[in-house]
Amino acid sequence: MKLQYTNTTKGKDGKDVTETREITAYTNNYQRSDGIDTLGQEFTFDLVDNPFDFNMMNQRLSIGGKIEFSNQVSNNNKSATMTLDEETKEEIVFQGIIVAEKQSGTNKYTYTCFDYCFYLNKSEIEIQFNGVSGLDAIKAVCSENNVPLGNVADIKTKIKKIYQGQPVSDVIKDIIKQATEETGYKYRLEYREGKVHVEDYKELVLDKVITQPINNYSRDLSMEDMRNSVLVISSKEKSKSVKSTIQDNESIKKYGLIKKIVKVDDKKSAQTAQIAKKTIQESNKIKENLNLTLLGDDAVRSGRIIIIDDYTVDIHDKFLVTNCKHNYGVNHTMTLDLKQVQAELDTSSYTQATTTVASSNGAGGADAKQVDAGMQAMNGYESVYRDNGCVDVVVNTGSYYNPFLKQQADIGVANVDTLVGNAQNAGYKVEAFNGYANKGDILVYGNNDHVVISDGAGGAFGNSSSAGHAMFYSDANYAWHNNEAPTKVIRMS
Repeated sequence: MKLQYTNTTKGKDGKDVTETREITAYTNNYQRSDGIDTLGQEFTFDLVDNPFDFNMMNQRLSIGGKIEFSNQVSNNNKSATMTLDEETKEEIVFQGIIVAEKQSGTNKYTYTCFDYCFYLNKSEIEIQFNGVSGLDAIKAVCSENNVPLGNVADIKTKIKKIYQGQPVSDVIKDIIKQATEETGYKYRLEYREGKVHVEDYKELVLDKVITQPINNYSRDLSMEDMRNSVLVISSKEKSKSVKSTIQDNESIKKYGLIKKIVKVDDKKSAQTAQIAKKTIQESNKIKENLNLTLLGDDAVRSGRIIIIDDYTVDIHDKFLVTNCKHNYGVNHTMTLDLKQVQAELDTSSYTQATTTVASSNGAGGADAKQVDAGMQAMNGYESVYRDNGCVDVVVNTGSYYNPFLKQQADIGVANVDTLVGNAQNAGYKVEAFNGYANKGDILVYGNNDHVVISDGAGGAFGNSSSAGHAMFYSDANYAWHNNEAPTKVIRMS
């Protein structure tokens, strides 16, 4: 093991003077730790500075000084009683800055260090986003704070938010949270090798199976966080309320009803069923957690998955490392908090329902306020059908003001021919476009090639292939091809 210290100060001539020295001989009790809910790692160690010993004096370190800790490869998975061929190769396992010093007595100092995520966690930012993609928002945040970026997923979720006085790391986490809530996709935020990475989530299973006898451990099973019924509500507009419910009746019989209510922004009303399913998949479980101490391995850190196959304690499963602390001494050991990795729940037998309740203004009529509410709520919506999402946008927007369109959304209609045919069968007039449409009428282009909703004032609302999301058009003749008028209209009133 080797610990190196670097510090830059001003010389008498005003020029920078850099001091670099190895301090391994004066230090001990090295500990490195991280957690899955935090960005970055912490490193602590003790140092002796004895003012009465010429060989041990003047060893104190400066706040803000840089630390680099290396560990021998052969020190992994090794106890003091094991005889192995020593590998002289060392690998750097921590680089960071000293942020705190604690003195105990006249000669002992304990130093706390953080890696360079310290600046992300402490530095605050003021920034506003007006509908940029999550990818561009993360790039802007990091660029403004000179943060090196590694791999960043192509997050398309539109970010419309003002951040004032939040830590940089919290802003990045919030952008990721919005993307996950909208799409269901998970992302991993991690700092490694001097860069911030935001990557599509995947299980990082280490090539490490724990078969050594486990003696020092604790194990907890709990249903405290279980939820077997979920209700998701999307309702800010008085004119409509969207609700999705899902529940596991077998679980309710066994454990009793434990309900969770989730409120989401109206813009996510089309995703309430997806959010309900995702929520119950994560919460309808008996949780198993372990805490154990093993021989240390530098490859193990929070966010990684290890496999335990130990017959002495009868544990045979995959576990996610939620907290990890390495202790480097006579033995290199690690203390881990682990959460069992469970397979995604099959919800096909669960009771599920999605309902939309809207105030009525006459049978089949399109209430202007309800039409506006639907358009405003769906503005910026990214269809799962992407370039072919015009019907998806129309029926989900229309579900705010028309029961037929709501029914088409519920059954997943996504084809123009199908929508036009179903409208005719339901008794709605489908006629050649004469240049006039009421607010809420459906405009059809080409030979059933594209659809949007009329705003009643010559404009429209619908999916944009070029923009990648639903949007308003001031001129309906530019809602498909440039200066091309609709060919038909579905009269919804």
